[in-house]
Amino acid sequence: NISQSLSQLSISQRNPKKTKSTSQNNLSEQNDLQQRFKPHYLRVSDKILKRMLSNTTEDNPNIGKCLDTTEKVQLVRQVIEATNNLYYYGLQRQLWQEYYNMGMKEDVWERKITKSAAKQHRTCRSYGLPKHIVEERQKAIRQRIQHGINELQKYTIQLQNDLQQWQPSVDL
Repeated sequence: NISQSLSQLSISQRNPKKTKSTSQNNLSEQNDLQQRFKPHYLRVSDKILKRMLSNTTEDNPNIGKCLDTTEKVQLVRQVIEATNNLYYYGLQRQLWQEYYNMGMKEDVWERKITKSAAKQHRTCRSYGLPKHIVEERQKAIRQRIQHGINELQKYTIQLQNDLQQWQPSVDL
């Protein structure tokens, strides 16, 4: 027996147990993905990072000794991560440029196949990307590269200024 009339029911009523912030979840998932695909050297402890830097810098084998504060290590990490991101964006640029070149040369932009062919091959009906999507992706990557260059320049200037006060001194 239904005791409430339809006018009293609200479509927007939600179960309080299921209140989730989708934007918060999306950000969290994006951060998780970024962390998962970071190279190992960006995820190591400070102690291991110092050892790695000492082993890779022939001119300054004692570089780990001057990284004696959390702030110094954090700045070096920022420079390393900005450099890594810039290389990653460069690889993305190359990939999408190749995709664009192939599309222009072969005229292989978004295509559709028949329903029966899609069913037969157990695939979707469209494949490839429209030219404007590839161009938008290239534009976004160019912007990321420029942002990465600006970020790396900022950290490099900060690092050069800080190096003058660091003891023991470090030569770059």
